[in-house]
Amino acid sequence: MGISEDIGALKALLEQEKAHRLIAEQALIKKNKELAELKMQMAIDIGLHATTNRVAALMNNLSAGILVENEKGRIQLINNSFCQIFNTSSQASDLIDAQSDVAFRQVASLFKAPEAFIDRLNNIVWKKEKVLNEICELADGRILERDYIPVFYEDNYQGHLWEYRDVTQKVMDENRLEQQRKFYENVLNNIPADIAVFDAQHKYLYINPVAIKDEILRKWMIGKTDREYHNFRNKPVSSADRRDYVFDQALQTKQLYSWEEKLVNKKGETEYHYRNLYPVLNDEGEVDIIIGYGLNITERKLIEEQLYKNEKRYRDLFNYSQALICTHDMHGRILSVNPSICTLLGYTENELVGRLLTDFIPAKDVANFEPDYLFKVTTTGKSKGVFRVLNKSGKQIFLLYENYKVEEDGTEPYIIGFSQDITERIKAEKELLIAKQMTEQASKAKEIFLANMSHEIRTPMNGVLGVARLLDKTYLNTEQKNYVKLITESANNLMVIVNDVLDVEKIASGKFELEHLPFRLADKISLTMQPFEYKAEEKLIALKFENLLPEGLVVVGDPYRLGQVMNNLIGNALKFTHNGKIVVTAKVEKEEDNNIIIVFSVADSGIGISEDRLGDIFNPFVQASTDITRKYGGTGLGLSICKSLVEMQGGVVSVKSIVNEGTTFSFSIRYGLGDASMLEGEPEEDIITDTGIKKVLVAEDVVLNQFLVKHMLENWGIEVDIANNGLEALDKVRGNDYDVILMDIQMPEMDGITATAIIREMKDKQKATIPIIALTANALKGDSDRYLKAGMNGYISKPYTETMLYAALKSAANNKGYAGVKEEDRQPIVPEHKSPAAILVEDKTESLYDLTLLWSVANDDEAFIRKVLATYMDTVPADIDRLEDALAENDWNTVGKQAHKLKPAIDYMGIKALKNVIRKMEAIPDDINEYNRNAKILKETMAQVFEQFRKDFPGL
Repeated sequence: MGISEDIGALKALLEQEKAHRLIAEQALIKKNKELAELKMQMAIDIGLHATTNRVAALMNNLSAGILVENEKGRIQLINNSFCQIFNTSSQASDLIDAQSDVAFRQVASLFKAPEAFIDRLNNIVWKKEKVLNEICELADGRILERDYIPVFYEDNYQGHLWEYRDVTQKVMDENRLEQQRKFYENVLNNIPADIAVFDAQHKYLYINPVAIKDEILRKWMIGKTDREYHNFRNKPVSSADRRDYVFDQALQTKQLYSWEEKLVNKKGETEYHYRNLYPVLNDEGEVDIIIGYGLNITERKLIEEQLYKNEKRYRDLFNYSQALICTHDMHGRILSVNPSICTLLGYTENELVGRLLTDFIPAKDVANFEPDYLFKVTTTGKSKGVFRVLNKSGKQIFLLYENYKVEEDGTEPYIIGFSQDITERIKAEKELLIAKQMTEQASKAKEIFLANMSHEIRTPMNGVLGVARLLDKTYLNTEQKNYVKLITESANNLMVIVNDVLDVEKIASGKFELEHLPFRLADKISLTMQPFEYKAEEKLIALKFENLLPEGLVVVGDPYRLGQVMNNLIGNALKFTHNGKIVVTAKVEKEEDNNIIIVFSVADSGIGISEDRLGDIFNPFVQASTDITRKYGGTGLGLSICKSLVEMQGGVVSVKSIVNEGTTFSFSIRYGLGDASMLEGEPEEDIITDTGIKKVLVAEDVVLNQFLVKHMLENWGIEVDIANNGLEALDKVRGNDYDVILMDIQMPEMDGITATAIIREMKDKQKATIPIIALTANALKGDSDRYLKAGMNGYISKPYTETMLYAALKSAANNKGYAGVKEEDRQPIVPEHKSPAAILVEDKTESLYDLTLLWSVANDDEAFIRKVLATYMDTVPADIDRLEDALAENDWNTVGKQAHKLKPAIDYMGIKALKNVIRKMEAIPDDINEYNRNAKILKETMAQVFEQFRKDFPGL
């Protein structure tokens, strides 16, 4: 080869080598680059791993629950908070690469609406739109807030992130704050006052609906000044100026500013508002806001004006009243008087005001002024009675007063007094008292006269009738028999007149008492008609009884008074009927509860009564005409008595008549319903038949107790004298002879023990040894010994039964010491046979009283029961009033005596609620408050008992 070829080959070789070296360098560069990329990738991988670990650690420490899914729905990342929120049993690491829908279905049951929860998840994932702060409610009450964030890379969906946060407390706090906001806003909106809040520039920040009712206007005003509001509403500029002024005052002084504002409303009516501006300061002491509030005081202003008018009226009333009005302080010093007092006493106002009341009363009354008046009115708050004063000339004037203590806040209490001059009335009362005494004496004289007249007439009339009967049995000719008949009829007519006069007097004086006995009504009517049948046959008149009553009807009432009325009406019918018939009818008008109303009628075909006389025939001593009086005789008292007897039994009488055709008298009576069992058996024999006691003295100061014991003794045929206290008892013992004395222990004037001791010292041995039995409300151990030591033969504890009284009397008659019957050993006698009223009381389930003991004493006499209850209701309230007065004056001795006096009556009435109360009040109290409570219980319970009496015994 040539050199050129060699050089060419060498060049080619060099070029080739260069190419190989370039390729090698490029390969080396590539390898270095790949190595660098590998190193970088390794570094990135290491960094990513570290970052992933840091993110995972961060996520695990978040309180929010995080779950990341890839596009295939597999869990790529989940923290422990997510598991804790949903209470999963799996750990977070166990759920990596698990299907998320499986996990969510497992926790769906925790939500209030599981199916709705799943549907919402699917909807969110399907839409792949960001969802933030969505609220979910769990069944256990928790509230979760969740975010959904889809992940895209170069518009390619890579998966999504779920974040759940427990916001229960936050929501609760927000709800509470919202509730508080609504509450305060509701309070402010409903406060019955105008409320507005201003900033320091007088712009409105808040207005409540009371201030501005128009909601649109209210919203418009926010941010506006008060002047802008005035301009908008065309209100007077002066009003805006005034408000600017008071606002500036509150702003500058930084203190509450108040004023009254006079406005005219849309109706043109004047209104008055009381306004207030209250500055609220910030920490620097500058005004932050100003609160305005006001009230519509229009009504108050009107009331104030009315009060002013009323005050003027009362002032005028005080000044111009004819009543005597004054005030004085708690020491009796006069504070004010009205002109009437000045006129009556003859003093000027200046001469009276500032002086003591005692300066104007008689000297002998001064000592009693403090205890009897001033102490009572200042301690109890009221006092009333009669007051004696002297006018300027020294004349004595009687005043009827009623004074009250007045206590007002911020002032000393004082007494206001009202009185009237009763001097003339006192004088008239004295004259009336004398007249009353004379009237009572005349009435007593009339009673004595009637009694004597009855005795003096009856005695010879009985003789006349007896001789006439004897004479009629002898041989007499026709003329003589006619004379005897005339004598007999005249004597009988005179006896009827005497009986009528006595009946009229009994009715007028209220001494006429009705019986309450069971009887067959039809039998009584038939029996009453029998004596008239013979006379009707003589006059050829038909006498018929038309009985329309139920067969065997038994009623409870007074059969004797029914017979008296029937006798009078049938007798009149026979007297004035000369031919035809007389029909007596009885029928039931009405039946209700345990009562029945019966209508009776007596119809005749006699001479009749003229219409102009029908209205007068029931008046005493009135007959149809003077001709009738002359022709038929009679006093005219019969129909008057009939009318009174029927009305006393709750009925009415009427009459219809036609002259020469006949007359029909009708009357109704209300009876209690009875039954045949009430008629079975004979009345029990009186329990006292062999005591030998004829006359007893009862020393007892309580009217009710007097009535009870007198009733029992007189039923046994024993004569009874009553003494109201120990002194009266001594007087009666000195002037009379008694077989036994029943002596109450506690009595006014002189007690029973003292009276007994004096009797035992009498020189007359017969009187000194009279058996004395104590009547006492005490039943404590040792009392019997005290009474025996005082000289008594025994004692009976109140309330007592007939059996107990009988045992005491029988023991006294046999001269045996009587030890008494203990209260706990009493065995009340329960009558086998009770009246309807008694049965009614027993049937009550909530009765405050029990009359079992009283019924045993009454011997089944309801009239007696009613009289006892009436007496009880008349006397007990006064005793309670006296007890309360004594209590108010801390007079414990009188309180104890009054309580002791009330105790037997309470026991007789079976008022169990008061049994212990009244016994506690006998002793001096340890606790005055308890005493006052017991007094209140006593009064209230007695009022309830009286109400039940009136309900259970109608007409009481």
